[in-house]
Amino acid sequence: MPGKICGAVPVLASRTAAVARRVLSRLAAAAFAVVAVSQPLAAPAAPFQCAPVLPSASRTPPYARVPGKELCEGYFEQTVSQPFIELLSLTRHRPDAPQLAAATVLHIRARAATPLALAIRPLRPSPFYRVDGRLSPAGALEWNPAPMLASTGLRMSDLGFLARAASPDPDLPLIAPLSLLPVADADGLAYVVLRVSVPVASIAARQYRPGAGAGSWRELPGTPLLEWDTIVLPVTLAGDGAELRVDVRALGADGSLLPMLQFAVVGQ
Repeated sequence: MPGKICGAVPVLASRTAAVARRVLSRLAAAAFAVVAVSQPLAAPAAPFQCAPVLPSASRTPPYARVPGKELCEGYFEQTVSQPFIELLSLTRHRPDAPQLAAATVLHIRARAATPLALAIRPLRPSPFYRVDGRLSPAGALEWNPAPMLASTGLRMSDLGFLARAASPDPDLPLIAPLSLLPVADADGLAYVVLRVSVPVASIAARQYRPGAGAGSWRELPGTPLLEWDTIVLPVTLAGDGAELRVDVRALGADGSLLPMLQFAVVGQ
């Protein structure tokens, strides 16, 4: 009998060890599952969407998604409810630059660390035609302007290019200056194109760094403006990566102030 008891000890020890290993394995798996669940999941990239505009019912092509591309293009319906100053374009090239007029393909890019929503629209009040796309932080969008120019009868100098980044403040658009040609930028300037919906007697602007004081107002030459006229505002970009704020105010021909336009330019 003692021999039988002694012979059972190794077997019992072996079974105990096996059970212990299974328990430890299950505990380790459970711990891994808890850690995995507690880790924040990477947020998926927001899907590309067309602008919330009403496609035209009378003109072709109506505004719609371009099949197979993160691009929307076409005619849309436009309504105006109140006087405003509109931001149409911010580029490192003047809208009337000769090299743009001769370009058959544009290489649209920006110095921004986040994806940008691109809008291409006429600087004129009509036709109501627009192109919307997405710019990646490290790449350039090759865009052929021929379809838009042929459909609308516009010239390259009639187009505005605007790239928006996601902004924490819905009342302060965050804009990135765009390069449209595969050439080095000549200077630290960018050119804002503004449009007014009513006649104005004067327009003034100021640019400043956040937290450094609002700066002084400077009147823009070229006023007064008629309804839907445009005007170019040069801005000096911050070369140290700092954000730039821009305020624009306009005095209507009737003496009333239009709602002030405010936007921020991403650091360069």
